[in-house]
Amino acid sequence: MAVRELTNVRIVLASSDLETCEILCHQMQSMSIHVDTCRDLESAVRTLSQKKCEGLVVDLQVDPNSLSLVTMLRQSASNRTAVSLAILLDSGQKKSALATGVTFVLERPLS
Repeated sequence: MAVRELTNVRIVLASSDLETCEILCHQMQSMSIHVDTCRDLESAVRTLSQKKCEGLVVDLQVDPNSLSLVTMLRQSASNRTAVSLAILLDSGQKKSALATGVTFVLERPLS
């Protein structure tokens, strides 16, 4: 009988905020979700281009162009169906985030 290997859900988290990373990583890991944390836009682009993921969390505090990760995700052959979530600095960013194809939005402060 072959042993079946469990497939982890993989999420890419693009955030340079330590508190945000700690909160989200703790919650996701408690649900057996693997989190690849990227502290800057370049490392997030590299991770998304090299690995398949089931989700992307983009903290808009990382970089003014961080929503471009969602566009890249949607154009990727292996990641285009991944769920995306944007963490907003304020509610004024909600419209632009949703326009790029973000699935969900969270507003600061996270708790």
